[in-house]
Amino acid sequence: MKCDYMNENTRILTLKNEVNLLRDKLAEKIVLMDHLQLHVCPNLDTDYILKFGSLKQKIETNRIECEKIKMKIGLIEKQLNRKSRLNLFEIDEQIENEFGKQNEYLKEISAKLTVTKNHGLKEELKGEDFKKLNHVYKETLLLLHPDLVDNFDYTMENYLLNVIEAYENYDFNTIKSIKVMTINSNFPKSKEKNIKELLELINLLKIRIEIINKDLIKIKDSYPFNQIDFLKDEEKVKEYKNQLDEEKNNYMAEYNHYEDIEDRIINNVDI
Repeated sequence: MKCDYMNENTRILTLKNEVNLLRDKLAEKIVLMDHLQLHVCPNLDTDYILKFGSLKQKIETNRIECEKIKMKIGLIEKQLNRKSRLNLFEIDEQIENEFGKQNEYLKEISAKLTVTKNHGLKEELKGEDFKKLNHVYKETLLLLHPDLVDNFDYTMENYLLNVIEAYENYDFNTIKSIKVMTINSNFPKSKEKNIKELLELINLLKIRIEIINKDLIKIKDSYPFNQIDFLKDEEKVKEYKNQLDEEKNNYMAEYNHYEDIEDRIINNVDI
């Protein structure tokens, strides 16, 4: 019996060690995920907008203006075919109503561009300071994150939200303070687990690691992270800007063409 008890204790200790290793691995993955989502991707998106946002905004504006003037010409011809008196005010009003969503879209693009230009790129923490930040963040997550603790409840949620916000802002001191407060708090303590419960926990942690690995792949394969190499290549950036500039000018030329058609039609009509 004593031998069985010792074997069981040894088994439990072995499983506990595996749990701790898996939790540590998962915590590192969560730190990486948060770093990508809170630091890297926002800066990449900002960089992309600063480089191409103005040109893309002008392209969209010119494209929509082309659609508007083509519709206007069609409505003018429709009125003339009915031998009605040409009412340009009514036509312009109809067009603005028809393009309400597109106009709102242009306003959203303009607002985002303005905000991005005002804020600019966020200065990144690097070197030893960034390593220290990640280390204390990981240690705090191991005390608070619902995927890493058995005793998570709503009283811990505000601590977790505050520590995530502090990490986003590279606020080492706040993270460290939250860690200390968490250690000294009256949060529920984890209960001792038997072999069956430990095996279930190990399986759960492995599943969580697999899920976050898939999420990390999705982030790296998606915008804006998938633009990281492109944005660093000055030649490719310059080439793309030239392409966008050409597209903008093509829409402008198309608009001028239809504007000439509109003028010729109107000049031949008694309004």
